[in-house]
Amino acid sequence: GRTPADAPPPREAASQAPLRALNDDVLASLGRRFRGATVQLDFELCTNHARQVFRRDFVYNSQQLHALEASRRVQGIDRGVLSGALLVVEVQVESLKNDLRDQAAALRTLITDEGHAGTDAHAVRPARLQATIVSPYARLFVDLVRLADETFLQIECAWLLGLVGGDERARQLALCRAALQCFKETARAQRNVVGVHVRQVNEARRTARHDEADTTRPGEDAEGTSAG
Repeated sequence: GRTPADAPPPREAASQAPLRALNDDVLASLGRRFRGATVQLDFELCTNHARQVFRRDFVYNSQQLHALEASRRVQGIDRGVLSGALLVVEVQVESLKNDLRDQAAALRTLITDEGHAGTDAHAVRPARLQATIVSPYARLFVDLVRLADETFLQIECAWLLGLVGGDERARQLALCRAALQCFKETARAQRNVVGVHVRQVNEARRTARHDEADTTRPGEDAEGTSAG
């Protein structure tokens, strides 16, 4: 068995004050503006890779997704367009989660097959974070970041054990970042799809009001011409 000297150092506790995403106060203002609730979600991330992506992209993604759902308030919107856009986000998230799970599982298998079963990478300084949730679809992004964090940790473990080289480590890290970037691009694209539809609906309403005004306007010109 292991002696105390052989035992790994105790895992350092996460910092006490939770870090927030950049411009997180914007999300609180969204809740006040639309008289909706917000939820403060505390969680922990072990790697700088995951923390950087969360702090950089969470508010942007949340704004896109909140605007997407807020389109429900638009009079005359085709709910099928909105539901389809949200479904695209859901399906994409599940696909990305599966990709990250498969990547982490392959790394764990490599570690085990090379005789290092039970070996884990330990975060030197894990961090507590707090997310202001204004959309259930934004919470899906937090889930994805946490899954990517675990995959990042497996990559570092395999690299530190000498099981993957520097080039392969960089490739694996890029795959994780690409999954998180894909979520961002999907949220933006579906927001644009619904945004185009909303603009079309609003334009049709303006045209209808204008036409109605034309048909109800007194025929002053016609009367003036006949009088002359």
